[in-house]
Amino acid sequence: MSQTVEDDVLHFMLKTGQQPGPVEERCRSGLLIISRGTAILLLMVYIAYLFFQLKTHAYLFQAPEGEEEEEELEMSSVAAGTALLGVTVVTSFAADYRE
Repeated sequence: MSQTVEDDVLHFMLKTGQQPGPVEERCRSGLLIISRGTAILLLMVYIAYLFFQLKTHAYLFQAPEGEEEEEELEMSSVAAGTALLGVTVVTSFAADYRE
């Protein structure tokens, strides 16, 4: 299970014998504000993108009438599943890696 950046900072401080003071608490609260603000901003951008794509400019994303051609597969299901499994395992190890 991975920890957050704040937990890493506090863990390092406790490991080196330092006690978190008011400056560290302000940094932690500032980091939380930035993180939450970024999440809200990204959510608003995503909603605006969906509104653009589905309501205001839906005609840009529709296929022309009568020109439906079947796409040819570039990867087999086994190759795609194997690639997905491999990337998931690598991501899991990278997320849990600690020095």
